[in-house]
Amino acid sequence: MHLNRMVAQGTHTFQVTSFCLDDVQVGKGQWQWLGRVLPTLNNLKELALTRVRMSDDLCAQIFSAAATSRYNYSHVDSVCHSLAGNEQLRLETLDLSGNALTFKSANHLGKFFLIQMETLKHVSLRNNQFRDHGAQLLGVYLRKLAPRGRTTNNKKRRSSPQQFARDAMKMGLTSLSFEDNGCTPKGVAELLM
Repeated sequence: MHLNRMVAQGTHTFQVTSFCLDDVQVGKGQWQWLGRVLPTLNNLKELALTRVRMSDDLCAQIFSAAATSRYNYSHVDSVCHSLAGNEQLRLETLDLSGNALTFKSANHLGKFFLIQMETLKHVSLRNNQFRDHGAQLLGVYLRKLAPRGRTTNNKKRRSSPQQFARDAMKMGLTSLSFEDNGCTPKGVAELLM
């Protein structure tokens, strides 16, 4: 359903299950509005903010529970609440493809993944700028999604990428798209192991 039509029909926030913006230039006023509205969408299952020129600062604002106390945003309303603070949210699909996200967003997104780990099934972070360091940071959070370590002689060892995939699927995550982020094979390995 288009946003204008939802507003015209008086759609309530509990009726919105999918919120998608694709290839839209979002201005300062719209980010402020999104920052106030997104946390109120308790039944939101799909969130796609693709190619909207989201920066690391905006990612922190939207996905981090502590963002408003840590950052000073001149273009985002200081009373804005984050998605992570919405305890009723049960997001299944998150698509942030084609933005300008770097390793600076990895911690905020990783913490959000942990909060949503019971329901989050599909994540797309394609065509951003995470590079190896961002992949490594995200890998730390992804490893926390499921118990993966195998104990041998009281030492924990890393699992294979195949074991990682099996463990992630046990927790519900069935797809993670991370193409075109400027990662070397080593960075991809850090994401998966």
